[in-house]
Amino acid sequence: MLNILINAKSEESAIRAAKDQELFKAGLPEGIDTIEAYVEEIYSCHDPIKKYFGTGYGVHLQFLDSQIAMKVMQRMYPEPCLPVHDSFVVRTRQEKKLNKIMNEEFKALTGVEAGIKSESLEVTADRKIIIDEMIDDELSDYSLRLSNWRNKYNWKYFAEGGERSDKPFKD
Repeated sequence: MLNILINAKSEESAIRAAKDQELFKAGLPEGIDTIEAYVEEIYSCHDPIKKYFGTGYGVHLQFLDSQIAMKVMQRMYPEPCLPVHDSFVVRTRQEKKLNKIMNEEFKALTGVEAGIKSESLEVTADRKIIIDEMIDDELSDYSLRLSNWRNKYNWKYFAEGGERSDKPFKD
């Protein structure tokens, strides 16, 4: 319900969404009789941020998160940096670089330190297969888009000496 409240544009739309999603089909927490009473309980427990409930501010936070992630991946390039939910997968030897970049980009956008935690995973044979499949899946879409772009524009011009600042043109 807290997530619905922070993402919804109004308290009324949050309550409507909770009902539509049957969030309380199994019942409300003990001692709470209505969704409205539960919302009031959430407000009282989260007083420092209650001004953001019913404002759609959560969507803005999601956008900021995506901007940070994009900048992190751009700065890690050409090193592989696979985004997975709220984290990134990189080679072990790139962990310190990733943490540094993540902290810098978070602070640049928010003005505060991030408090990032990193965890090294052992890449077993099974995990390697999954990671390779994920990378292949990501690259297959990219390769298709790149191929379409090359076909649409005169890509040979770039391959044979065109400059980065030159604008592509259709054949």
